[in-house]
Amino acid sequence: MKRILLLLALCVSALTVNASTGETLYVRLAQPTIVGEATLPAGEYTVHVLRPNGDTPVLAFQGKDKAALVIAAQTPLNTESTAAAELVLSRTGDQFKLLKVIVNGRIYEVPR
Repeated sequence: MKRILLLLALCVSALTVNASTGETLYVRLAQPTIVGEATLPAGEYTVHVLRPNGDTPVLAFQGKDKAALVIAAQTPLNTESTAAAELVLSRTGDQFKLLKVIVNGRIYEVPR
């Protein structure tokens, strides 16, 4: 299978930072996207980067219907990016898979 890496800033409409709850990113997924072991349908999502135990970041994806998907993320050693807010996806055929979330230049890897 041919794997094409895509770097997409998917309709990032706003970016806010709240020190008490972590970083928040608003995105629109144009296609169903695999996140961890689940598939999010196309639509608008709020992505929260939380740190409930201080060290391990957790990504919480919340749709307009208030249903949420929460997954533990990994922060790579080199956590700086020049991008303010982006989603990094891979594409295999018609399937999109989320690899990384970048918020305020910090990179969070999605477990495979």
